Amino acid sequence: MPIVLGSCVFLVLNQLIYTYPGDIRSAPPILLLLQAAIGIVQDTLIWLLVSWLNSRMYLGLHIDGFLTALLAGTVVRVSVLALLPFGPRPATSTP
Repeated sequence: MPIVLGSCVFLVLNQLIYTYPGDIRSAPPILLLLQAAIGIVQDTLIWLLVSWLNSRMYLGLHIDGFLTALLAGTVVRVSVLALLPFGPRPATSTP
C-alpha cells in the first residue's frame, strides 16, 4: 500500500512540473542533456518529498538519504527518456 500511495503522489507531482521535451526525436542533444539534468533534480526532490509525506502518514515508504533519492531520480528519468521515443508522436497543428 505505501508503494502505491507514494507512486500516486510521485505521478501527480511529476505531471504538475512537466519537464519533458515535446518531441524527443527532433530535439537537439544539448537540450536533451539540459532537460535530463533538470529532470533528475526534480525527480530527486519529489522522491524526498514522497518519503517525508509517507513518514508523516506512517505508511512505511522511506528513502534513506539524498544519495538514494538521487539514484531513484536518475533511474526514473533515464527510463522515461529512454521510453519516450517509442510513445505516440505529438499532434501537429496545421494552419
